[in-house]
Amino acid sequence: MPQFRDLSIRTKLLLTLLGIGVASIGVIGWVGYSSAKRSLEEEAFGKLAGVQSNKANAVEDYVREIRDQVVTTSENDQTVQAMQDFRSAFRVLDERNAVPMGDETEAVQSYYEDEFVPRLEEGTGEEASAEAYVPEEGHIQYLQNKYIASNPNPVGEKDKLNRPDEGWEAYHVPHAEYHDDFRRFLHAFNYYDIFLVEPDDGHIVYSVYRWSTRDGVRRRRSTSGRACSTGRTGTAILPRRSGRPEKLEPAKRAASPILRRMVRRTGPRRRSSRRPLRTRAR
Repeated sequence: MPQFRDLSIRTKLLLTLLGIGVASIGVIGWVGYSSAKRSLEEEAFGKLAGVQSNKANAVEDYVREIRDQVVTTSENDQTVQAMQDFRSAFRVLDERNAVPMGDETEAVQSYYEDEFVPRLEEGTGEEASAEAYVPEEGHIQYLQNKYIASNPNPVGEKDKLNRPDEGWEAYHVPHAEYHDDFRRFLHAFNYYDIFLVEPDDGHIVYSVYRWSTRDGVRRRRSTSGRACSTGRTGTAILPRRSGRPEKLEPAKRAASPILRRMVRRTGPRRRSSRRPLRTRAR
């Protein structure tokens, strides 16, 4: 094989130019590859930063929307009056010893054993006992029988009952008056439920789906009620839907105090003056 020094000048020149060309092409290709890689990385990181910013803005807007809705709901004249009426009705039932009659007590017990506890165990993966959740107070058992255990609607549709056929009018009348508005508001904004919590003992005196009027849940969430000062009539809690209520799945909750408004009246209260709950989604 001839050595390079033995080649003719023409061949040496051609080989030199070929080597320079190949090297130039390699250098240019490496520079282009590095530049393209850097540009693609910068573009990808830029897109990720944009997505991150959009997600952050979406979360902030979402939280702000929830906050505005729960505050607006708690300040609404109808919610304030509903809290006062439900709280008064709840107290009346307690003072007059409203209790389930006959088989109604067994209906409440059966509801917890056959419906609530199995779903609770399925959702938590832990064993539970109905006795730990059946309320001791007679008036709570009475309401749970009327609106849950003896409710003719299936589980997950208990909210369709507007008013039981019989029983204490002290609670049934305000329930029939306010329930439709709260129910429409819940479905319009896709909430998990709506709770009205009285401030003294933390009792949930109203719930759209009725899943949260249980004494067991009331004990767990009673801190929301006890946190209220004496100047508040209650607390409005709006859990954001993450599934159907009957699944007992965790839900994000937002709460706002319901403040008593001192309004000077010169005549009887007119129901038509209340502002209905806004149910049109933005």
